[in-house]
Amino acid sequence: MKKSKLFLGSIALLSTVFALGSCDKDKDEKSESVESSDVTTGQSTSQATSEATSEASSSEEVSLPYETVKTELIADNFETGVFTADKKYGIMKISTGSEITNRIRAYTDTDLNKEFEWSQAFRLDKANKVISFTTPKTYVDPDTGDYSAGKLILYVQNGSSGLNVNNVKIQNVGDPTDSQVIDYSTSEPVVKLEIDIPNTYMGEDEESLRTYNITMGNSGKTTYLYQMSFEAVYDTGTPTSFEIYDCGTTDFMIGQDYSYNDMILLESYDNGKIEQINLKSSDVTFDTTAYNNNTVGTYDLSVKYKDYDAQTYKINVLEPKEITLGFNCSYLSEQKSNAGNTKYVNGKAQTIYSLNEEFDETYINASVVAELGDSTKEFLVTTDLLEFSGFDSSTTGVKTITAKYKYYDISATFDVTVVNTTVPYVDYSSFGKVYSVYVDDDYTGADGEIATIDGMNSMQFKTIGAALEVLEKIGLKDNGTYDTTSDAYKARKLLRVAAGYYNEKLEINVPNLTILGAGACQSTHSEDVNNWDETAFNNATVIEWDSLYGMPDEGGFWQVTDSCQTVAIRDTAIGCEMEGVTLSNYWNNEKTFNTAENLEKLAKYSLYLNNKVNEHRALALLCQADKFSMNDCALLGYQDTVEFFYGRQNIQNSYISGCTDFIFGTNNTTYFNKCEIRVIEKANSSSYITAMKGYNKEGETVKYGVIFNYCDFTADTDSNGNSLVGDGTSSIGRTWGKCATVMTMNCTLGKHISKVDGTRYLTMNTQPTESTVRYTEYNNTGDAAVTSGVGSVNGFTVLTDETEALKYADYDYIFADTNDGTTYDDAWSGYGVIVNVSKK
Repeated sequence: MKKSKLFLGSIALLSTVFALGSCDKDKDEKSESVESSDVTTGQSTSQATSEATSEASSSEEVSLPYETVKTELIADNFETGVFTADKKYGIMKISTGSEITNRIRAYTDTDLNKEFEWSQAFRLDKANKVISFTTPKTYVDPDTGDYSAGKLILYVQNGSSGLNVNNVKIQNVGDPTDSQVIDYSTSEPVVKLEIDIPNTYMGEDEESLRTYNITMGNSGKTTYLYQMSFEAVYDTGTPTSFEIYDCGTTDFMIGQDYSYNDMILLESYDNGKIEQINLKSSDVTFDTTAYNNNTVGTYDLSVKYKDYDAQTYKINVLEPKEITLGFNCSYLSEQKSNAGNTKYVNGKAQTIYSLNEEFDETYINASVVAELGDSTKEFLVTTDLLEFSGFDSSTTGVKTITAKYKYYDISATFDVTVVNTTVPYVDYSSFGKVYSVYVDDDYTGADGEIATIDGMNSMQFKTIGAALEVLEKIGLKDNGTYDTTSDAYKARKLLRVAAGYYNEKLEINVPNLTILGAGACQSTHSEDVNNWDETAFNNATVIEWDSLYGMPDEGGFWQVTDSCQTVAIRDTAIGCEMEGVTLSNYWNNEKTFNTAENLEKLAKYSLYLNNKVNEHRALALLCQADKFSMNDCALLGYQDTVEFFYGRQNIQNSYISGCTDFIFGTNNTTYFNKCEIRVIEKANSSSYITAMKGYNKEGETVKYGVIFNYCDFTADTDSNGNSLVGDGTSSIGRTWGKCATVMTMNCTLGKHISKVDGTRYLTMNTQPTESTVRYTEYNNTGDAAVTSGVGSVNGFTVLTDETEALKYADYDYIFADTNDGTTYDDAWSGYGVIVNVSKK
């Protein structure tokens, strides 16, 4: 008997929504039998018959006892975030604790002549993060006794840069000896894996079905899974039951329309096959007549499929009680950085308006607390469910805007200001004329008023974000781009910030901007991390935001590494400089993570598992701009404190603290002069100071990358001066990608720095062999200074040639218009215009 493959289409998976309530449903068995010829898997019976006929040796219509079924799972069909419960889709299941993360990739499958584009991925980086599938009993040829093997196809990507070969593991749950570890090369961004799953047939006397888990492999490193499919030839089987597997969203507020689009219905067969039912099928009928979105209560709804008995489930309508407004929402930009990196941008609601400008509700969101009996739920509400009143831009001044929930009498207010946006253009010392603004968190007047402050006319604001809104308009053309030839563009914009605490998340796009603060402090929290140590910042300007990888922001966006920064300096902010400012991420120390309140919050988002805090990425600064300079500042973070995406940066007399890869970047040349590089306390783990990628675009290598000159490498101590960081537990650098370029010269290295081969410098994963890896030292002192090469990374040397070493401190070399494979429009002097940066 010829074994034919009858393709009946893919089971398309619906988007999943993390329901706030549980699904209360009643299940009934099938009331009447359904003939197998009536059942298809995503396509019509007529199509199945047509394909079967074309496969047959005669023109007579035939009914085959088997079918080829392909089931797919695609990351883009889900919301980002951590799964709080197991989710099952047909024969596939995603385990609790698994994560969907934002990640844009494209792939051309030459076998299928098809191009794939994904924006999200399943992140497999822990043993408890599992994608599984169960193989139904497959067809056996009655003439030969042959069974059909299954075909598993995975589209994966290495998530640990620098790893030359990664792998995934396919494990038979019921048989520890039945497993496959599949290696894949990381030379390409996305790799297609085709894996044979043998003997999916269990035998007539075997009732249990085989379940396979897909996890990260024995490398123990991250794999991103974009799409998977499992295809096998099954006995056609007979349908036996239908069930509501997941009710989807079950909690709604007064005024909200009910939607069943995220419900999951499954149909089971006697051979173990499970299919997801298309909710738009004509065989599916929903009875929602009992639902009343105007009255609080619980409603019984039902769904019927084919000849099965209808099944009921409960939907709740809650009463809105309180509304809280939010004004920030991260999003994925369509544009990439100059280095080719994906850009995750913080959208901030507009607060400053010009005369006669229209109101803009973009990025405003709201959190509504609603109740039903003793149950309380929090709903995220977008602007389509809000009504705004009170805005009038015909006159200048403060305008109080009321945001009301459309369908219930709850509201909240916020202020915007209509200003004359002509920023004072005044002389500043010997540097010529500048546009001047002044920010003070104690300022009680109206934003935009002009006053003489310290002898200079300046436009005044309460927040830095409001001041940036005005400055961003200087030099803009009507199309929203900067006229780089205009005098307004070339002029310096001076933003002075008084001492104080500014709880803001900032996007800086202004070119030629100088931010002058009152001074920096090296710590932000006292022993009680919920209270500020006022003595630490009474004379300092501190900008801080609460944003951690793996947590949603107030707009519902689940934060990734490149979105959780407090301050982002974007590509257009060329020539940005900063003095006397502390940039801090709230999650900048161990004590912050370990409060009872924060541990509960971390556990909610699966960031606190097995009595251990996972995923600490908390950026203070992300810089994508060329010609950035910083003097007398502090950067306070945890893992990934500061990221330099591109360009040239000059950091002087500043303090940078963190514990894991806390100075990292791509395509950057960053000079640290006379800075303190502080490794902070970290429980039970080693620390890594730098993690440099080198380049994203092939060939754009740099000879002069990160340079530390006359810096002090220090470690946290307790009140008695005892080190909180173990001796030799900190590495100067590990490669993020295949190009890492770090010079440490004339520095004092504390005893926390490793002197051991393989840990002073190392890679994140395996040994890179590219000649672009350059770890260099010269003339260092301190407990961890060495006079000869140690470390297992290719390219590490202790430089002895003084003439060559001096080039690493010479701006003519390190800030030239050409740096190995990377070029710029012009050379840079390395100096800021106003900030008094010392070249010494």
